[in-house]
Amino acid sequence: MLRATVRTLNLSNRICNQNNFNISHSELNIQSIRRWRYRRPLELGTSKSKLFRIPEHPEPNIDELKELKRLNDEYRTKVKSIRTYFREEKHKRDEAMLLKPQSIKDDADFERISKINDEWNQGIAKMREARLNAERIAMQQEIKWQLEKQREYEEEQRRIIDELVLKEKEAAKSFIVRENFDEALDLALKNISDFNYAIDFEGNMYKGRQGEAKKSFEIESELE
Repeated sequence: MLRATVRTLNLSNRICNQNNFNISHSELNIQSIRRWRYRRPLELGTSKSKLFRIPEHPEPNIDELKELKRLNDEYRTKVKSIRTYFREEKHKRDEAMLLKPQSIKDDADFERISKINDEWNQGIAKMREARLNAERIAMQQEIKWQLEKQREYEEEQRRIIDELVLKEKEAAKSFIVRENFDEALDLALKNISDFNYAIDFEGNMYKGRQGEAKKSFEIESELE
């Protein structure tokens, strides 16, 4: 451990010399080296060699104790006297302030200050009222604009719904219901649609299971 400490001190001394720090090696050693002392761990308790050892207490000096007691009593007496003096002075000052009448000059200053304060309060009240009125007008305009936008939106939605209803009514005319079921069935039997077809390598289409061949241009015209 001592070797590591010396190595650290040498490195610190080299760094100080490179940076032109005026620190001597002896000062660096005095500030950095600390002697390590072995201490018995607390969990092991008191050692056997010190288990029944009673430390010797030196006998007190009677004259010294008397002098310390005298100094202590004198200090406490002086502090008590100072506190009593300050308490009495404060009590006298409070009584003087209660008995002292308020002068005419103080009354005039108070009235002048109260008048200035009232004028300031009135000016601030006018400014606050103007600001609240402006905010109230702006809020009313904002509410009107929101109501107008809501009304336009509802009208647009109503128009879209009416168009959808009309389309559904027009489409409902071609629906198959109980009344026109027989007529729709006869029409479907007369116009049979066969979506089965095949195409050969030459582009000919054969519709149905036994259909005639059609050329590619005919297929394109049918798809169009």
